[in-house]
Amino acid sequence: MINEITAISTAELKEKWEHVYYQSALNPFLSWEWFSGVVAHAGRPDLIIESQCDLGQPLGLCFFFRRLEKGKRVLYLNKSGIPKFDQPWIEYNSFLTVTKLEKKVSVEVADYLFSNVSFDELVVGASTKQSLGVFELFFTTKRVEWYSQTYRADLTQFKNKSEYLASLSSNTRYQIRRSFKGYLTFGAYKVHRAETSDQAVSWFNEAAPHHISRWKNTRVGSGFENTSFTLFHKDFIRSCFTKGNIDILKIKFGNVTIAYLYNFIVGKRVYFYLSANVYTKIQRHAKPGLVAHTLAIDYYISKGFEIYDFMGGESQYKRSLATDGEPMSITRFQRSNWKTFFEKQARYIKHSIWNKSINESFQKKRLFVTGGTLNPKSDKAKYGSALVLEIELSSNKKPKIIRALSFQPDVKNKNYTSSTNVIFKSASIYNDSLYIPTETEIKKVDIKTMTIVDSYSSPSFNDLHHVFRRDNVLHIANTGLDCVSHLNMSDNSITHSETVDGSISRYNNITDFRELASTKPHLSHPNYCFELDGKLWVTRCDFMDAVCIDSPDKRIFIGDGLVHDGVVFGKYIYFTTVNGHIKLYDKQTMSLHCAINISVLDVRLDGWFRGIRPIDNGIVIIAMSKSRKSKRMSKKSRGSLLILVDIYKKKILQTWGVGSLGLDAIFSVIEVPKND
Repeated sequence: MINEITAISTAELKEKWEHVYYQSALNPFLSWEWFSGVVAHAGRPDLIIESQCDLGQPLGLCFFFRRLEKGKRVLYLNKSGIPKFDQPWIEYNSFLTVTKLEKKVSVEVADYLFSNVSFDELVVGASTKQSLGVFELFFTTKRVEWYSQTYRADLTQFKNKSEYLASLSSNTRYQIRRSFKGYLTFGAYKVHRAETSDQAVSWFNEAAPHHISRWKNTRVGSGFENTSFTLFHKDFIRSCFTKGNIDILKIKFGNVTIAYLYNFIVGKRVYFYLSANVYTKIQRHAKPGLVAHTLAIDYYISKGFEIYDFMGGESQYKRSLATDGEPMSITRFQRSNWKTFFEKQARYIKHSIWNKSINESFQKKRLFVTGGTLNPKSDKAKYGSALVLEIELSSNKKPKIIRALSFQPDVKNKNYTSSTNVIFKSASIYNDSLYIPTETEIKKVDIKTMTIVDSYSSPSFNDLHHVFRRDNVLHIANTGLDCVSHLNMSDNSITHSETVDGSISRYNNITDFRELASTKPHLSHPNYCFELDGKLWVTRCDFMDAVCIDSPDKRIFIGDGLVHDGVVFGKYIYFTTVNGHIKLYDKQTMSLHCAINISVLDVRLDGWFRGIRPIDNGIVIIAMSKSRKSKRMSKKSRGSLLILVDIYKKKILQTWGVGSLGLDAIFSVIEVPKND
């Protein structure tokens, strides 16, 4: 049962709130102390909603402020909608619910809002995908106005600072050790924790000038310059400190303070909220933030804490120190009416004149791009010509074709029937050769001359999707048979590794799979092979995961869409989903490091995403094919594109149309070797 709370005393509301809170997941941003702080500065909310059980006990609570913005009636979940009052910045925002009934209560409250409350937009965030998902059941239109990433370190993996440091990249370890060496000239280090609420407030005040010095001239600014921000947090510190829910740390080497850290504590989890680093001209290469967080993590490991949560916001130090993370956003869910329609059109116009300038470091980059051209004849196979292009990219210009290889099978080639798609799928380079699958063959192409020098085929080949060579064996994602096929180039013998039990035994009566137009429905639809620590892995589209062929118990669940590529680059595996998600997984821990959704960055990009090429730290080129009509995707596409994306900054840096080059579908994007 859902009620709107109107006439109720603060004491009664507090009793209800804390009754639910202590049965919830204990998020500090949904605590009574946070709620009462918002009310103290922004006033009483316009709407408070309660979910009750049959006996009248509260199961969930949330509050909203109403604002009128450009003629639209806007509701803000758990915040005021006024920037100066919201600068304390709520994260992990959601409905406050009893943990066991979270999904049920969330759906009921969202349904009530949609059906009974009058508004044009509902602003929710900063929230994770899990919290935002319930609103997508009711709202078909949304606009993401802030998109970032949370980062956290899983402290249960480490016994001490040495083990934690060993898990970091060599460059991060170098910077930390160099800074340590410099700071140790001041004396031994120590992590000091404020012992009383008065001392905590005093240290909060000490941190202010250092925080202002760092942030005052930036776009986000420093909250310490906002009186509402400082008063909010001083009250929050005083009300939470005696409960053990606040830590303010002062990191010192000898008598020199290098940083202040303001953290929220809930159970065994640390929420890092704010830092103020103290910079000194004496230490030329000082990294006070890296050092302070490293020492704080060591401190919390020794205290038995399990998670050090850096929370939202992109920063290099967070990426360097975290073990995993997930996307976070502020989203405006919109009702479909004339107000939101015209606003959407205005935003499309604004996007259409965006600046597509590109950094000079990406000029004249050469790529091999594989794919094919749609067949204009509807009674034939969907793709009628396979194509691999060597192209050169440049700023604000159509890619330049350096060399091209077009392939159409000879009518006498029995590896192809009239219904076989003629298309190049996902390729790989080995020495001076490009190995490219068609649906029924593997082509070996000399990359110096762009000519086919050899072909491999087998009666077991159907709908091949990717190939890579290891030693003298070709490992092939044989999608039609739901397996990975291994072709020994010495004697042309073939073995198969099933990607799901029983996938091959279904076809005991078939002698030549090349004669079949399709073996769909597939059981797992393997798409892309890759190697980790000498082990062979493959992505499985329909299971939305990747599995280790050599050790079937090893699995990475990716989710959020049909998984296509899995490209290993540096510390991470870059996975793509066909609906536009890019997900980076740490190849050692197998945990999610970072993720973005291309359609959030630009809603006009609604094609089919497959190939990806990491270029630099967080910079990738991803390929979008022109969408074709299928049971999985029926939208009209703007045409095939190569898209340059900064994953960490959540920005599209450049797009290049390649449809005019003949590529309606793109499967792989491979950087041309520099010695070519």
